[in-house]
Amino acid sequence: ERPLDDHEWWIKVSRSVGGAEGAYDLPPRVVDVHMEGAVVRTDALDGIADLHSSPWDPCIDLLTPTGRPSAELLTTRIRSRTISVAGPLDPEGFWPFADTIGGSRWPGQRGAPRER
Repeated sequence: ERPLDDHEWWIKVSRSVGGAEGAYDLPPRVVDVHMEGAVVRTDALDGIADLHSSPWDPCIDLLTPTGRPSAELLTTRIRSRTISVAGPLDPEGFWPFADTIGGSRWPGQRGAPRER
C-alpha cells in the first residue's frame, strides 16, 4: 500500500432560470473534494488508445496529441472524504465558460455540444 492524499477541484454553478445573460441562481465557486486513504493495487493497462472525434468529448478537435497515452487502473481504499467550498470565482469572468458541456471542460451551448 502507498498513501493517498488527493484533491479533486470542482466548479459548482447554476445559471439563472430563464437564461438571462450573465445571471446566476448560484454564482460560480470552487469546491475542494479531499480524500485520504491508500492505493492498494496498481495495474498497468496495455493496449492502443484510438481517439475519435465526438461532439460530446472533442479532444481530437481541440487538443493536439503529443505522444502515446498510458494508463493505470488504481484500486484505492478511501478512509476519509471531505467536501468544502474553497472560494468564489468572479461571476463576470466565468460567464464565457458557463456553457461548457456538462461536467467537462469543453465549450458548449447550454450544457450540450455546440451546434455545427
